[in-house]
Parts: sequence; structure tokens; C-alpha cells
Amino acid sequence: MLNFSAINQRTHIALTNTGSMGILFIIGYYLVADDSALSQLSTEGDDILISATNPNTNQTKTAIVKISGGCTCHVAKLSGPDVIAFD
Repeated sequence: MLNFSAINQRTHIALTNTGSMGILFIIGYYLVADDSALSQLSTEGDDILISATNPNTNQTKTAIVKISGGCTCHVAKLSGPDVIAFD
């Protein structure tokens, strides 16, 4: 995947997940937010614009998910798709 980004639409800042760095995930799967992003998110939830490009087809997909954080113990996805797949 090329140009993967997850931008908080409230702050216009890319989410950073320092807690999950170094963890090997399945190729093609990306973690949008983990508990290390709590301080980057509001307790009410923020809209996160996710975008990525398929390097084989140059197809770009975007979606918005709402994720809460703030002073709670864990991030939580409030709404949006579980999977964003290329055609």
C-alpha cells in the first residue's frame, strides 16, 4: 500500500501509534489507532480520514471512521467500516 494516512479531521494531524510500532501485522493490514493515540483523540470521538493507494493499480480508497480516546482507558471505534478493500 502506498501513501497510507489516518488524519484526525478535528486537529488535521496524522495519528501516530507508538505502542504498536515493531509489531508484525498481516501484509496489507494497517492499524489506524491503538491506546498510544489516546491523547490525540477526544472522549466524544473524532472523525479520522483514512486514505491509501494500491501500488499495482494506483486506485486510491478513502473512508472515515469515528474513534474515541481522551481520558478513557482505551481507544474505541464508534462508527465506520471494519475493512476498506481495493477492488
